[in-house]
Amino acid sequence: MFGCFDEPAIITISTAIVWDFKQLTSTVAHEMIHVYQAKLKLLNDQNHHDEFFYECAYDVCMNLGFDKESF
Repeated sequence: MFGCFDEPAIITISTAIVWDFKQLTSTVAHEMIHVYQAKLKLLNDQNHHDEFFYECAYDVCMNLGFDKESF
């Protein structure tokens, strides 16, 4: 696990796994989608990576140049 999100808007990054800037920015962007899901009350407790997440992730990856497969 590279990072995690907790309510209300706390993002925790693993310093044991994330050690370069590209990984850091990608992980923060990933977790920010979860913050966005929670803010819109669309965060699914059983499946955080639902269709809404993947739609947002696609947009983020396309705009910021992150690898969609590893995001």
